[in-house]
Amino acid sequence: VGVKKNITKVNRTSLLEIIGDQDMTSIVTPKRIAVDTIMHFIRGRYNAQFSNLEALHHVANGRIETLQFQIKEDNKLTQYPLSELKLKKGVLIAAIIRDGKAIFPNGDDRLMVGDRIVVTTLIQNVTKIYDLVER
Repeated sequence: VGVKKNITKVNRTSLLEIIGDQDMTSIVTPKRIAVDTIMHFIRGRYNAQFSNLEALHHVANGRIETLQFQIKEDNKLTQYPLSELKLKKGVLIAAIIRDGKAIFPNGDDRLMVGDRIVVTTLIQNVTKIYDLVER
């Protein structure tokens, strides 16, 4: 019929198990929208006080978080090449934005003061950049 994607609104989340995962379907639930909005607000307030998290997005039905941090000062993360950083399992530094240009990093790149980094992670509820590093 030419329909590339189907968007379904579901009010009763118990029905989600019946629908299952289909490649051509996006499911929207008012409950999930409300929870995401509230969580973005709460985490944004918290981060404004203690961290440098600039953006947060949930993808893959909330299983993956994409975060953007700004490196504001020299710290543990700026002292070593990325290959030497002990990032937690499930953390990927997807891009470094330096002077308005995107760098797709490899292990030899280093973070610098003023950089913005885009991180994709399976870890939930990250509030600080240090939450991504093994202690």
